[in-house]
Amino acid sequence: MPDSSTIRADDAGPELSDALHQLILKSLDDDQAIETVSIPLAGKSTIADYMVISSGRSTRQVASMAMKLAERIKQETG
Repeated sequence: MPDSSTIRADDAGPELSDALHQLILKSLDDDQAIETVSIPLAGKSTIADYMVISSGRSTRQVASMAMKLAERIKQETG
């Protein structure tokens, strides 16, 4: 039985978008990203509800943040 906190790709609506957005922001914060900016795109784009831009102190840190973020999204979305 899936965990009730798991984000499911087959869930439709703003709840999925908001949950994924919060997961991304938390992951970046946990990995000490700097200058994170979230731009709302809902109603302006058909492919995304948010664009999140962030930076790090080194190329290695940014690469690590990207890998961890991808792993966390896969883990949460199943």
